[in-house]
Amino acid sequence: MKSNLFQFFLLCLTSIACAASSPFLGTYEGDGVVLLIEEDAGDQFSGVISIYDESVVFTCREQDDALVGALIIDDESVPFRMTLNGTTLMFTVDGETQMLMKQSPESAKGNKVAPGKMGAEPVSNLRVNGAMIAEEQVRRLEQEMRMKIPRGDFWYDRVSGAWGIDGGPTLGFTMPGMDLGGPLKADASRGNTGVFINGRQLHMQDVVGLQSLGVPVQQGHWWVDYQGNFGFEGNAIAIGNLFQFSRGKGGAYQRATAGGYIGSDGTTSYFFDPKTGSSVMTGP
Repeated sequence: MKSNLFQFFLLCLTSIACAASSPFLGTYEGDGVVLLIEEDAGDQFSGVISIYDESVVFTCREQDDALVGALIIDDESVPFRMTLNGTTLMFTVDGETQMLMKQSPESAKGNKVAPGKMGAEPVSNLRVNGAMIAEEQVRRLEQEMRMKIPRGDFWYDRVSGAWGIDGGPTLGFTMPGMDLGGPLKADASRGNTGVFINGRQLHMQDVVGLQSLGVPVQQGHWWVDYQGNFGFEGNAIAIGNLFQFSRGKGGAYQRATAGGYIGSDGTTSYFFDPKTGSSVMTGP
Protein backbone atom coordinates (compact mmCIF):
# COMPACT_ATOMS: atom_id res chain seq x y z
CA MET A 1 0.00 0.00 0.00
CA LYS A 2 2.84 2.35 0.86
CA SER A 3 4.45 1.65 -2.49
CA ASN A 4 1.23 2.55 -4.31
CA LEU A 5 0.97 5.76 -2.31
CA PHE A 6 4.53 6.64 -3.30
CA GLN A 7 3.75 6.13 -6.99
CA PHE A 8 0.68 8.32 -6.62
CA PHE A 9 2.78 11.12 -5.17
CA LEU A 10 5.19 10.90 -8.09
CA LEU A 11 2.40 11.08 -10.66
CA CYS A 12 1.03 14.20 -8.99
CA LEU A 13 4.38 15.93 -8.76
CA THR A 14 4.09 18.17 -11.84
CA SER A 15 0.88 19.87 -10.73
CA ILE A 16 2.19 20.18 -7.18
CA ALA A 17 5.42 21.83 -8.27
CA CYS A 18 3.64 24.34 -10.46
CA ALA A 19 1.26 25.41 -7.71
CA ALA A 20 3.88 25.46 -4.96
CA SER A 21 5.45 28.52 -3.48
CA SER A 22 7.81 26.88 -1.00
CA PRO A 23 11.29 26.01 -2.32
CA PHE A 24 11.14 22.74 -0.35
CA LEU A 25 8.40 21.24 -2.51
CA GLY A 26 9.46 18.61 -5.00
CA THR A 27 11.20 15.28 -5.34
CA TYR A 28 14.73 14.59 -4.09
CA GLU A 29 16.99 11.63 -4.79
CA GLY A 30 20.15 10.24 -3.23
CA ASP A 31 21.86 6.87 -3.11
CA GLY A 32 19.04 4.47 -2.42
CA VAL A 33 16.67 7.20 -1.25
CA VAL A 34 13.75 9.02 -2.87
CA LEU A 35 11.92 11.72 -0.93
CA LEU A 36 8.83 13.70 -1.97
CA ILE A 37 7.53 16.83 -0.23
CA GLU A 38 4.15 18.43 -0.97
CA GLU A 39 2.24 21.28 0.63
CA ASP A 40 -0.58 20.29 2.96
CA ALA A 41 -2.19 23.34 4.54
CA GLY A 42 -0.77 26.58 5.91
CA ASP A 43 2.73 25.90 7.12
CA GLN A 44 2.20 22.15 7.13
CA PHE A 45 3.84 19.79 4.64
CA SER A 46 3.41 16.11 3.95
CA GLY A 47 5.35 13.60 1.95
CA VAL A 48 6.88 10.17 1.73
CA ILE A 49 10.43 8.87 1.95
CA SER A 50 11.46 5.61 0.31
CA ILE A 51 14.63 3.92 1.51
CA TYR A 52 15.12 0.81 -0.58
CA ASP A 53 12.35 -1.62 0.38
CA GLU A 54 10.46 0.56 2.84
CA SER A 55 8.40 3.73 2.44
CA VAL A 56 7.31 5.99 5.28
CA VAL A 57 4.72 8.76 5.07
CA PHE A 58 5.45 11.87 7.14
CA THR A 59 4.20 15.35 8.00
CA CYS A 60 6.32 18.34 8.93
CA ARG A 61 6.26 22.11 9.39
CA GLU A 62 8.54 24.99 8.49
CA GLN A 63 10.66 26.36 11.33
CA ASP A 64 13.72 28.63 11.17
CA ASP A 65 14.27 28.08 7.41
CA ALA A 66 14.02 24.31 7.87
CA LEU A 67 11.37 21.59 7.84
CA VAL A 68 11.00 19.67 11.10
CA GLY A 69 8.85 16.65 11.79
CA ALA A 70 8.99 13.00 12.80
CA LEU A 71 9.00 9.62 11.07
CA ILE A 72 6.94 6.84 12.62
CA ILE A 73 9.15 3.73 12.50
CA ASP A 74 8.14 0.57 14.34
CA ASP A 75 5.59 2.59 16.35
CA GLU A 76 8.34 4.97 17.45
CA SER A 77 8.52 8.68 16.63
CA VAL A 78 11.92 9.60 15.18
CA PRO A 79 12.48 13.39 14.77
CA PHE A 80 14.03 14.70 11.58
CA ARG A 81 15.15 18.04 10.16
CA MET A 82 15.54 19.13 6.55
CA THR A 83 17.45 22.15 5.27
CA LEU A 84 17.84 23.29 1.69
CA ASN A 85 20.95 24.72 0.07
CA GLY A 86 20.15 25.47 -3.57
CA THR A 87 19.06 22.12 -4.98
CA THR A 88 20.68 20.06 -2.22
CA LEU A 89 18.46 18.86 0.62
CA MET A 90 20.17 17.90 3.88
CA PHE A 91 17.94 15.32 5.59
CA THR A 92 19.05 14.71 9.18
CA VAL A 93 17.53 11.95 11.28
CA ASP A 94 18.85 10.12 14.33
CA GLY A 95 22.11 12.09 14.21
CA GLU A 96 22.92 11.17 10.60
CA THR A 97 22.61 13.36 7.51
CA GLN A 98 21.72 12.27 3.98
CA MET A 99 22.37 14.57 1.00
CA LEU A 100 19.60 14.50 -1.60
CA MET A 101 19.45 16.33 -4.93
CA LYS A 102 16.27 18.00 -6.17
CA GLN A 103 14.89 16.54 -9.39
CA SER A 104 13.18 18.40 -12.22
CA PRO A 105 9.42 17.76 -12.54
CA GLU A 106 9.99 15.95 -15.84
CA SER A 107 12.58 13.52 -14.49
CA ALA A 108 10.63 12.94 -11.27
CA LYS A 109 7.42 12.23 -13.17
CA GLY A 110 9.20 9.66 -15.31
CA ASN A 111 10.66 7.88 -12.31
CA LYS A 112 8.58 4.72 -11.96
CA VAL A 113 11.14 2.71 -10.03
CA ALA A 114 9.54 0.88 -7.13
CA PRO A 115 11.11 1.16 -3.67
CA GLY A 116 13.70 -1.54 -3.05
CA LYS A 117 14.91 -1.57 -6.65
CA MET A 118 16.90 1.64 -6.80
CA GLY A 119 20.02 -0.18 -8.00
CA ALA A 120 22.42 1.92 -5.91
CA GLU A 121 24.52 1.03 -2.91
CA PRO A 122 23.52 2.55 0.44
CA VAL A 123 25.77 5.38 1.55
CA SER A 124 27.50 5.48 4.90
CA ASN A 125 27.17 9.19 5.77
CA LEU A 126 30.90 9.43 5.13
CA ARG A 127 32.10 11.96 2.59
CA VAL A 128 35.77 12.18 1.59
CA ASN A 129 37.08 15.01 -0.59
CA GLY A 130 33.51 15.91 -1.50
CA ALA A 131 32.41 12.40 -2.57
CA MET A 132 29.96 10.18 -0.69
CA ILE A 133 31.34 6.74 0.15
CA ALA A 134 29.31 3.54 -0.22
CA GLU A 135 28.65 1.59 2.97
CA GLU A 136 30.14 -1.57 1.46
CA GLN A 137 33.44 0.18 0.78
CA VAL A 138 33.58 1.62 4.30
CA ARG A 139 32.95 -1.79 5.87
CA ARG A 140 35.66 -3.34 3.71
CA LEU A 141 38.15 -0.69 4.78
CA GLU A 142 37.19 -1.12 8.43
CA GLN A 143 37.87 -4.84 8.17
CA GLU A 144 41.21 -4.31 6.41
CA MET A 145 42.37 -1.62 8.83
CA ARG A 146 40.75 -3.24 11.89
CA MET A 147 39.37 0.06 13.08
CA LYS A 148 36.11 1.99 13.11
CA ILE A 149 36.05 4.76 10.52
CA PRO A 150 34.21 7.86 11.80
CA ARG A 151 31.33 9.24 9.75
CA GLY A 152 31.27 12.84 8.62
CA ASP A 153 32.83 15.13 6.04
CA PHE A 154 36.61 14.74 5.70
CA TRP A 155 39.55 15.49 3.43
CA TYR A 156 42.21 12.87 2.68
CA ASP A 157 45.68 13.22 1.14
CA ARG A 158 46.46 10.00 -0.76
CA VAL A 159 50.15 10.85 -1.11
CA SER A 160 51.04 11.45 2.54
CA GLY A 161 48.11 9.70 4.24
CA ALA A 162 47.18 12.92 6.10
CA TRP A 163 43.52 13.53 6.89
CA GLY A 164 41.28 16.00 8.66
CA ILE A 165 37.74 17.30 8.93
CA ASP A 166 36.61 19.26 5.87
CA GLY A 167 37.60 22.89 6.39
CA GLY A 168 40.10 22.09 9.14
CA PRO A 169 43.77 21.26 9.72
CA THR A 170 45.49 17.88 9.77
CA LEU A 171 44.17 15.63 12.53
CA GLY A 172 46.27 12.56 11.84
CA PHE A 173 47.78 10.15 9.36
CA THR A 174 46.49 6.86 7.98
CA MET A 175 47.32 4.51 5.12
CA PRO A 176 48.36 6.38 1.94
CA GLY A 177 47.21 5.47 -1.53
CA MET A 178 43.66 4.41 -0.66
CA ASP A 179 41.13 4.76 -3.46
CA LEU A 180 38.80 6.77 -1.28
CA GLY A 181 36.68 9.76 -2.26
CA GLY A 182 37.35 12.43 -4.82
CA PRO A 183 40.54 14.36 -5.60
CA LEU A 184 42.04 16.48 -2.83
CA LYS A 185 41.09 20.12 -3.35
CA ALA A 186 43.22 23.17 -2.68
CA ASP A 187 40.60 24.61 -0.32
CA ALA A 188 40.02 21.38 1.62
CA SER A 189 41.26 23.03 4.82
CA ARG A 190 40.01 26.55 3.96
CA GLY A 191 43.59 27.68 4.38
CA ASN A 192 44.95 31.11 3.49
CA THR A 193 48.64 30.60 4.33
CA GLY A 194 50.02 30.39 0.81
CA VAL A 195 51.69 27.09 1.74
CA PHE A 196 50.50 24.17 -0.37
CA ILE A 197 51.30 20.52 0.31
CA ASN A 198 50.23 17.95 -2.29
CA GLY A 199 47.82 20.54 -3.67
CA ARG A 200 46.12 21.44 -0.36
CA GLN A 201 46.62 24.94 1.02
CA LEU A 202 47.56 24.48 4.66
CA HIS A 203 45.45 25.65 7.55
CA MET A 204 47.25 28.05 9.90
CA GLN A 205 47.32 25.33 12.57
CA ASP A 206 49.23 23.10 10.15
CA VAL A 207 51.83 25.80 9.63
CA VAL A 208 52.14 26.45 13.36
CA GLY A 209 52.53 22.71 13.97
CA LEU A 210 55.35 22.44 11.42
CA GLN A 211 57.09 25.49 12.82
CA SER A 212 56.92 24.03 16.32
CA LEU A 213 58.99 21.09 15.00
CA GLY A 214 61.59 23.49 13.66
CA VAL A 215 60.53 23.08 10.03
CA PRO A 216 61.45 26.26 8.05
CA VAL A 217 58.02 26.77 6.47
CA GLN A 218 58.01 28.78 3.23
CA GLN A 219 55.11 29.80 1.01
CA GLY A 220 54.91 27.87 -2.23
CA HIS A 221 53.92 24.48 -3.56
CA TRP A 222 55.49 21.40 -1.98
CA TRP A 223 55.08 17.64 -1.92
CA VAL A 224 55.30 15.39 1.14
CA ASP A 225 55.20 11.60 0.98
CA TYR A 226 54.08 9.09 3.60
CA GLN A 227 57.68 8.68 4.84
CA GLY A 228 57.91 12.37 5.64
CA ASN A 229 60.19 13.23 2.72
CA PHE A 230 59.43 16.61 1.18
CA GLY A 231 60.48 18.65 -1.80
CA PHE A 232 59.45 21.28 -4.30
CA GLU A 233 56.39 20.50 -6.41
CA GLY A 234 57.50 19.46 -9.90
CA ASN A 235 60.86 18.15 -8.70
CA ALA A 236 61.04 14.57 -7.46
CA ILE A 237 64.23 15.11 -5.45
CA ALA A 238 63.56 15.24 -1.70
CA ILE A 239 65.28 18.09 0.11
CA GLY A 240 64.46 17.02 3.67
CA ASN A 241 62.42 14.82 5.98
CA LEU A 242 59.81 16.04 8.43
CA PHE A 243 60.41 13.12 10.78
CA GLN A 244 64.00 14.24 11.28
CA PHE A 245 62.74 17.60 12.50
CA SER A 246 60.28 15.89 14.84
CA ARG A 247 63.18 13.95 16.35
CA GLY A 248 64.88 17.20 17.23
CA LYS A 249 67.56 17.16 14.55
CA GLY A 250 69.28 20.53 14.64
CA GLY A 251 70.94 22.71 12.04
CA ALA A 252 67.93 22.93 9.73
CA TYR A 253 67.24 26.06 7.73
CA GLN A 254 65.90 27.33 4.44
CA ARG A 255 66.28 30.73 2.78
CA ALA A 256 65.16 32.31 -0.45
CA THR A 257 67.86 34.04 -2.48
CA ALA A 258 67.90 35.93 -5.76
CA GLY A 259 69.07 32.78 -7.52
CA GLY A 260 66.78 30.27 -5.80
CA TYR A 261 66.42 28.44 -2.51
CA ILE A 262 69.25 27.26 -0.26
CA GLY A 263 68.79 25.18 2.85
CA SER A 264 69.60 22.11 4.90
CA ASP A 265 67.78 19.54 7.04
CA GLY A 266 70.77 19.33 9.37
CA THR A 267 72.60 16.69 7.36
CA THR A 268 72.07 17.36 3.67
CA SER A 269 72.42 20.81 2.10
CA TYR A 270 70.71 21.79 -1.12
CA PHE A 271 70.23 24.49 -3.71
CA PHE A 272 67.14 24.68 -5.92
CA ASP A 273 66.41 27.04 -8.82
CA PRO A 274 62.62 27.14 -9.36
CA LYS A 275 63.00 28.81 -12.77
CA THR A 276 65.08 26.05 -14.35
CA GLY A 277 64.18 23.18 -12.07
CA SER A 278 67.86 22.43 -11.45
CA SER A 279 69.03 21.37 -7.99
CA VAL A 280 72.26 20.50 -6.22
CA MET A 281 72.53 18.46 -3.02
CA THR A 282 75.57 17.84 -0.83
CA GLY A 283 76.00 15.63 2.19
CA PRO A 284 76.12 11.94 3.13
